Amino acid sequence: MSRIAKYPVDVPKGVEVTLSDAEVAVKGPLGTLKQFLLPAVKIERDGEKLLCRAIEGAPNAGAMSGTMRALLNNMMIGVTKGFEKKLTLVGVGYRAQAQGTKLNLTLGFSHPVAHDMPNGIKVETPTQTEILIKGIDKQVVGQVAAEVRAYRSPEPYKGKGVRYAIMEKKQARLRRARKTRAKIAELKVVRLAVHRSNLHISAQIFSGCGTRVLAAASTMEPEVRSQVPNGGNVNAAKTVGKLIAERAKAAGIEQVAFDRSGFHYHGRVKALAEAAREGGLKF
Repeated sequence: MSRIAKYPVDVPKGVEVTLSDAEVAVKGPLGTLKQFLLPAVKIERDGEKLLCRAIEGAPNAGAMSGTMRALLNNMMIGVTKGFEKKLTLVGVGYRAQAQGTKLNLTLGFSHPVAHDMPNGIKVETPTQTEILIKGIDKQVVGQVAAEVRAYRSPEPYKGKGVRYAIMEKKQARLRRARKTRAKIAELKVVRLAVHRSNLHISAQIFSGCGTRVLAAASTMEPEVRSQVPNGGNVNAAKTVGKLIAERAKAAGIEQVAFDRSGFHYHGRVKALAEAAREGGLKF
């Protein structure tokens, strides 16, 4: 079974879900979405939660159950919050202007470009070089953004063209961290949080309620600095991992949820996690 499908989909307040043999309909403050049911997946409702069950014996049932769960979750977000894609224009004289359901583009061609928006999609141009595409259907929003970008795809040298607005590196990391911590908070389990800078790395174990620190270790401690003077390398991370595992076991903690604070799982973060596992902590 898909690991994603194991998690139920929460039905927000004000959202109505209608299940039939052929499709599922979700109605919320922003509109209504419908999705046909996959033959290998069965959807069950348990109060304010939806569960996707793989039908035994059906081909690709495990993978399809995860796909169906992701589609349902996107529908819940779409009818309550909506989706948006931001594009930026890079190039001399490039500009965009939204007029109702039409987007007028000047992209260096001998003729202007006009793109009509499909039903349910809104377009805004906060500035002449910014385009915001909004809607409740994630797939349609992404498709429209891709079609607009295809008029003048960014060239590989100077990046001139229509580009996706990329989130800043730190903002992307914090966004990943918030999503991870929200999921851990739902499970109410003990959390091992890691944070690193260029010179140091630290680890803290928080209680299930998230308000108390049960154990901590850092390269800024004299005990660690005496072993590894440089706190910004893999050896220092391994030392902190072993130390946090020892202190966790002393506090009676054997199993934790790993919170990497949005950092990618490689380098020092990976070394700390593996050292903690070798020290007896279960993730």
